[in-house]
Amino acid sequence: MSESGARVYIIEDNQDSGVILRSLLECWGHHVVGEAYWVATALNSIGSYRELGVQIVTLDRDLYGGDVVDSGYLKFMAREFPEIPILDWQGYQYQEYHMTWESRISVNWMQ
Repeated sequence: MSESGARVYIIEDNQDSGVILRSLLECWGHHVVGEAYWVATALNSIGSYRELGVQIVTLDRDLYGGDVVDSGYLKFMAREFPEIPILDWQGYQYQEYHMTWESRISVNWMQ
């Protein structure tokens, strides 16, 4: 694993997708520094982002326990961590969210 890769936090409720994503990121030289599988865990993990040195968040917005977008996660991230880009994705449907900050990306990877 390269020392120059990004420090990534994965938010994903599907274990298989999480394993594949982690494997791909690590293969590409990135460092997975944490994972969350539930909305509450994703919200609670925000406090550790500075300590973990998170540089990118991958976000499955429809997690067990609710919708991360509806929970206020993205608004909080935009206010507290505007420098951290979020790769916002989900595998079974696509609905684009129009963000007001440029570092947010919506991806439809399984049409």
